[in-house]
Parts: sequence; structure tokens; C-alpha cells
Amino acid sequence: MSEKIKQIAKRIKELRKISGLSVEAVAGEPLNPEVYNQFLQLTGLKLMEGYGQTECTVALATYPWVTPKPGSMGKPSPGNVRRILPRQETDQLGLA
Repeated sequence: MSEKIKQIAKRIKELRKISGLSVEAVAGEPLNPEVYNQFLQLTGLKLMEGYGQTECTVALATYPWVTPKPGSMGKPSPGNVRRILPRQETDQLGLA
């Protein structure tokens, strides 16, 4: 583990004492489980992953009531339905 990561973790612990920070959010792509586990070990904070377009609401996320699963972007946002379309259907819709 690099010295820089240890310094960042130390700073997060300090901020946590001051602010009451209890959750840290990350987004963009599934997080490497090793990174998740090291962050948890160093800071005591669970990383909550999310995915969605910048200009819209989050489509998938690990919400506070969901146990984080490292490498997973989480569950669909409440009120939204997600499904994986078969290749034939995406071709018909022009999405392929």
C-alpha cells in the first residue's frame, strides 16, 4: 500500500471526527473489490457505488439500506425499472 493512500486515509479519518462523515460515495464504474476492502480497512467507511448520467438522477446505486457488494454498482433507483435486452431486441431498436 502506498504512502499516499495511507496519508489520504489518515485525512479522511480526521475529517470523519470533525464532520460525522459516515458514508463515502463513488461512481463511474464498478470499483475493484481490493480497493474497496483497503479503503474500508484504513478508514472504517463503506464505499457506496452508483451509476447514472451526469445530467440525470442516479440509475443504479448502493443506497444506505443496501449492503455494499464490492464491484457492483448497486440496485435500480426506487421507481425505476431496468432490464437487459436480448441482442435481437436491441438490433430492432437500433441500439446495437
